[in-house]
Amino acid sequence: MDLIKRNFEDINTEEDVSLNNLNTTVANVIDNDMLYILSILEQIDKTVGKTFGPYSGYVASELISKRTNVREMRYTKDGQSTLEAMNFQIPTDLMIANEVTKLTLAIKNKSGDGSTTAVRLLYNLVKSSAKDIRDHINNIYDYRITTP
Repeated sequence: MDLIKRNFEDINTEEDVSLNNLNTTVANVIDNDMLYILSILEQIDKTVGKTFGPYSGYVASELISKRTNVREMRYTKDGQSTLEAMNFQIPTDLMIANEVTKLTLAIKNKSGDGSTTAVRLLYNLVKSSAKDIRDHINNIYDYRITTP
């Protein structure tokens, strides 16, 4: 099995940390997929982050009734409701969003609030970790073997 080495030195700016820089065409072996997860978390953070803080704004979501097929717009300042209303077309992206939703729901059930803070914290932790990998901090792996 050939491994294609991806140098994180090629990634110079935050704009370069994106889906375009990943080579996920190699079967069963991909570069550190933290960058891919980071790109999904960034989209979640941008949306849910609008509900953060005392001067937050409303977030609109469109709901479609399965029974009547009627479309309805809902507005909320709640991070958990916003996160649950988000939808992704790619199954992997949806799985990441579902994991974030489960995490925020557990935090909200335990503390009564904090779903937006949890999303922002998770995004920044992964972003910091991706930066450390890019900067070749010692003892951080460059490859991960995925399971089929």
